[in-house]
Parts: sequence; C-alpha cells; structure tokens
Amino acid sequence: MSIIGWLLDAIVLLLLALIVYKQRWQKNMLEALDERLPRAISQHSQKSSIATTRQLEELLRLCLRLELQPGALPPTRGYAASPDFLNVLVDIVRERQPERVLELGSGVSSIVLGYLAEQHQAMAIFSIDHQEQYAEETRMRLSAAGVAGHVRVHVAPLREQTFFSERKLWYDWSRLPLDNEYDLIVVDGPPIDETGSKGREPVIELCGRALRVGGQVVFDDAYRPGEQSIIARLAEEHGYTVSERVAEKGCVVLTKHSTPLAQAPDQVASGQSPPP
Repeated sequence: MSIIGWLLDAIVLLLLALIVYKQRWQKNMLEALDERLPRAISQHSQKSSIATTRQLEELLRLCLRLELQPGALPPTRGYAASPDFLNVLVDIVRERQPERVLELGSGVSSIVLGYLAEQHQAMAIFSIDHQEQYAEETRMRLSAAGVAGHVRVHVAPLREQTFFSERKLWYDWSRLPLDNEYDLIVVDGPPIDETGSKGREPVIELCGRALRVGGQVVFDDAYRPGEQSIIARLAEEHGYTVSERVAEKGCVVLTKHSTPLAQAPDQVASGQSPPP
C-alpha cells in the first residue's frame, strides 16, 4: 500500500472515530438534558410562582391600606412600579408626611400618591414625564380615580445637557418645577433604554438643588448598576444615609443631611451660579 493510500485510510478511520464520538457525546448530552431540564424548569417555575404570589399579596395589602377595591389600580408589572415598591412609598409618606413630592416618571405610583394625599393628608405632588402621551395617560387615570387635584403632571422632554462636565440626555431642566424645595423625590425615570445605563445620574444634581435638608430620595430599580453607582455617590460624596428596603427590583431610601453646593446643568462646567 502506498503512503497516500495509507494516509487516506487513516483519515477515513479518524473521521469515523469523530462521528462515533460526536454521536455518543450528543447521546450523553440528551440524556443529561432529559434528566436536568425538567428539574431546571420546575425550579424556575417554582421561583417565578413564589415571586408572582408575593407581588399579588403585596398588591392586596396595598389595596387594603388605601381602602381600594381590587382592580382599582393600573397594571403593576413590566415597566410599572411593583406592588412591593408602592407599599414602600405608602410607608414613607405615612411616616414622614411630606408636603411636597417630586416624582420622576409618572404612572401607577402617581395614582398611589394621589390616593395618599386624598385620604390622609394635604400634600402637593409634581410628577414628571418625558412624553406628552404618557403624561396624558396618567392625567386621565388620575381623573378617573378622583385624585387629579393632588397631582400635577408636567412634561419635560429629554434633552442633552451638561452634568458633571459630561453631556447627558435627561429631563429638560428648564421644564422642571423647581420653584421650591421638596421633602421627597421618587426616582423611577427617565427610562434607561433611552438615556443609557447611567442616564439617571443627574438626580445627584437635582437632589443637591431641590431636596431639602432632612428630605428623602427613594430609588426604584436599585439592583441595577447605574442606580447603585448613583446611590454610592450620594452616600460617599454627599453624606446621605442609606436604607435598603425589600422590593423585587431593589429599593433604596436615602436621607439628606447637608446642603452641598449645587448648580444647574449647563452651568456646572462654566462655573456660573445656579439661577435663583
């Protein structure tokens, strides 16, 4: 047999060996999947079921606390605030009794804050949305709930501005109701799919300028890296105290203890004083 013939036979045998090995590997993988996949699906389903049950319990508790019938609130899944986060808002408002509340991102939380103002105290709520469509939807739901008189929904389109010497897409600062300080700021906007993972960093500037000493800022989505970075900066650089609350998307409440120098966007880099 020639060398070429021997090499061809060797290649054929090698290919056959690879085919057999691949078939055995696929068989082993299928057997492993047959054994592990149902278990994994069951575990995932169980975790999902537990999480869903917990949110249903939180929603029922929320309705009882606000003296509402089940179904009175808009949907609380997806991008909307979760029932456990909404219960944290109820806790804060009833404990702290804020007179002025600024909410970044309108929606079901606006309705809950409106009910709290209607049932328990007179507080002014200013809700911000970046699109007129969403703002009008919130206004309609507030009217249907009979609490529109407590919540003013403002539209502040997203606009590139300078914060900390960087250009960021955020609510148009000139459209924000900043004539007086706030006792509570609720951060659940703008959506990071439009502004990027660190798109809520301007909240640091907002708190410095618009949150009174002793006031609180509460973050939804606190498990996300962008929010964690903001929370860390407020605590480490500005002296805020941090309190974590139980919520499926993460919730952190920070309390302001000092008044650091704050400047409006587009003035930070130039060194101008903030507007009166």
